[in-house]
Amino acid sequence: MPPEKTVTPSPSRPPSPSPSREERRRQILDAVGRIILDGGLSGATFRSIATEAGVSVRLVQYYFGTRDELLLAVQEDVAARSTARLIDRLEATDGSPREGLRAMLISFIPTDDDSRIAMLMYVSLHTSWLMDRGSAPEDSYAVPRLGHATIVDHLERAGLGEDVDIDTEATLLMTLVTGLSLWVLDGMHTAEEVIAALDHQLNRLFAG
Repeated sequence: MPPEKTVTPSPSRPPSPSPSREERRRQILDAVGRIILDGGLSGATFRSIATEAGVSVRLVQYYFGTRDELLLAVQEDVAARSTARLIDRLEATDGSPREGLRAMLISFIPTDDDSRIAMLMYVSLHTSWLMDRGSAPEDSYAVPRLGHATIVDHLERAGLGEDVDIDTEATLLMTLVTGLSLWVLDGMHTAEEVIAALDHQLNRLFAG
């Protein structure tokens, strides 16, 4: 009788670690972004988000509660990314008020995929809140207010003169860059054209 063969069991793979809470949130937020960019905010239901993220509807609700809370989390995520992009651009300048202000304003213009997605998301969310509620939630103003405060800081450091109303000029610049960004999104103007318009405005402000 032939000797029995000894079978060596193959080593089993260790179980994959479960995603952390932040990884799950990131997974769901990214899914919301893809849905909004593909078909608009109306398509971002709990069911469609869960399917896109590869998780259960219950898990989406567990992490974000209501749909409004989820959309606000998306808005906060867009704000965080926009703020990080703004800081990167400021750090790449020579430190002068004019160049810092120019870099900050251009960070809002859709010049690449990241800035285009951020502006599309912001417009989609803001429009939805205006249509559904008549006003946007207070937290949604974080980025515009940061932008305004940053403009004021740069204009004050530039020493433009007592006749310059810095707060009004900051409001005008923030409004201008928002409108110009929408024109880039809808194809009415190119990014290069609206940056030239911003430069024209900055040249007027810093002419003295």
